[in-house]
Amino acid sequence: MSLKSIAKTDLTVGMYIELNLSWFDHPFASSRFLIRDTETLNAVQRLKTLGDSLQWDPEKSQLERASLPVPEARPQPALTPAQVEQRQTEQEVLRAARSSVNAAERKVLEFGHRLRQLMPNLTSGAALAFDAAADIAQEVSRDLASNPDAVMQLINVNTGDHGYFERHAINVTALSVMLARAAQLPEDQIVEVGLGAFLHDIGVARLPGHVVHKKSPLSLPEERLYQEHVALGTRIAGEGLPGNALDVIAYHHAHWDGTGQPAGLSGEQIPTSAQVVAIANRYDNLCNPRSGSQGMAPTDAIKQIFRKERQRFNPRLIDLFIRCLGIYPPGTMVGLSDDRTAVVVASNPEAPLKPTVVVYDPMIERNQASPLCLDASGQPSITHSYAMCDLPDAVGAYLALSSRMHYYLAASVDQEVINAGQVLKQQLRAETHALERREVVE
Repeated sequence: MSLKSIAKTDLTVGMYIELNLSWFDHPFASSRFLIRDTETLNAVQRLKTLGDSLQWDPEKSQLERASLPVPEARPQPALTPAQVEQRQTEQEVLRAARSSVNAAERKVLEFGHRLRQLMPNLTSGAALAFDAAADIAQEVSRDLASNPDAVMQLINVNTGDHGYFERHAINVTALSVMLARAAQLPEDQIVEVGLGAFLHDIGVARLPGHVVHKKSPLSLPEERLYQEHVALGTRIAGEGLPGNALDVIAYHHAHWDGTGQPAGLSGEQIPTSAQVVAIANRYDNLCNPRSGSQGMAPTDAIKQIFRKERQRFNPRLIDLFIRCLGIYPPGTMVGLSDDRTAVVVASNPEAPLKPTVVVYDPMIERNQASPLCLDASGQPSITHSYAMCDLPDAVGAYLALSSRMHYYLAASVDQEVINAGQVLKQQLRAETHALERREVVE
């Protein structure tokens, strides 16, 4: 691509331009796009943040568009009854997905609250507390793991409404049960895997707070102390948990290649229940680090595990895990080949690289957006993924299905997006009317 400078006043319809501005400084869905009509041209030229010049790409431009007559401002053509019905169906699917995610989020908040109340009795090894934990773990398995798309959305948009320990326990439980089911483990073992996953870090509660809550990397002595949570957790659980759950607590940091803890344990020597939870635990730690540092985008977390850490885990279980999540798990923020930004709302097992997405478009209200299946003919492809914090608040809030988010309040940003779109529409209409009046006078 060979970019050239051009004065803003010299722009014409048909030029492919690059604004070189932050998302925060312009109303368009991308900073690189083709000027398709005079409305877009006028909107670009009105941008005060742009300065007097910008870059354009002659190779991507379609200057023959400049010779076309100025399009008249007219309402969009009426949709056929079939098109109306299809759009309503698509929007209903998206509304159902949002409802499902928000229902799951309410469940997560409830589970987190119950776990916090239970912690003092759990760390003392009380039998009744373990029974209560088993009930919560089964509810997580029933209410969350059965809806993997919602679980992925919640894992990938951390709300910050409760502590890391509670959220991590719930995430790992849901992921572990999902993987255990995919591995076709016996149902009684799946129940125990869920309980072990729920309590896998219980020993952390016995560690000094300055180590547990430290926001920077642990020193070597602190790391060694942190590793003691496995032994502490095993002692707390004692005889109060079934065998598979105890195995998870004791061996969830054991590695397939023998490099983990306890030292020397490798391959099939590691209990299957612990092998399952180890994968779920690592994935959630990559997406939502304990230290509070920036987590990886879901796709990057999968690549990290599959390409750089594959030797640590049972290869069959890794393959199953990636098959469950998809290459682009629901909740992944992605960039498309047409320079738009979107969120994955459903994976596509038949075509993993072409999931269903919702595209950010400030000209369309969030609740009117429709899912777009990238598997359909002529649709763009995914070129890269984003972490949530890489996106402006308005874009992230528009795309996220969850109504509760860590970085901003979705409701207020939703209104911001709607207002921005309405203002832009009004500006374009005013510009068009002014142009029409000028033409009449002339």
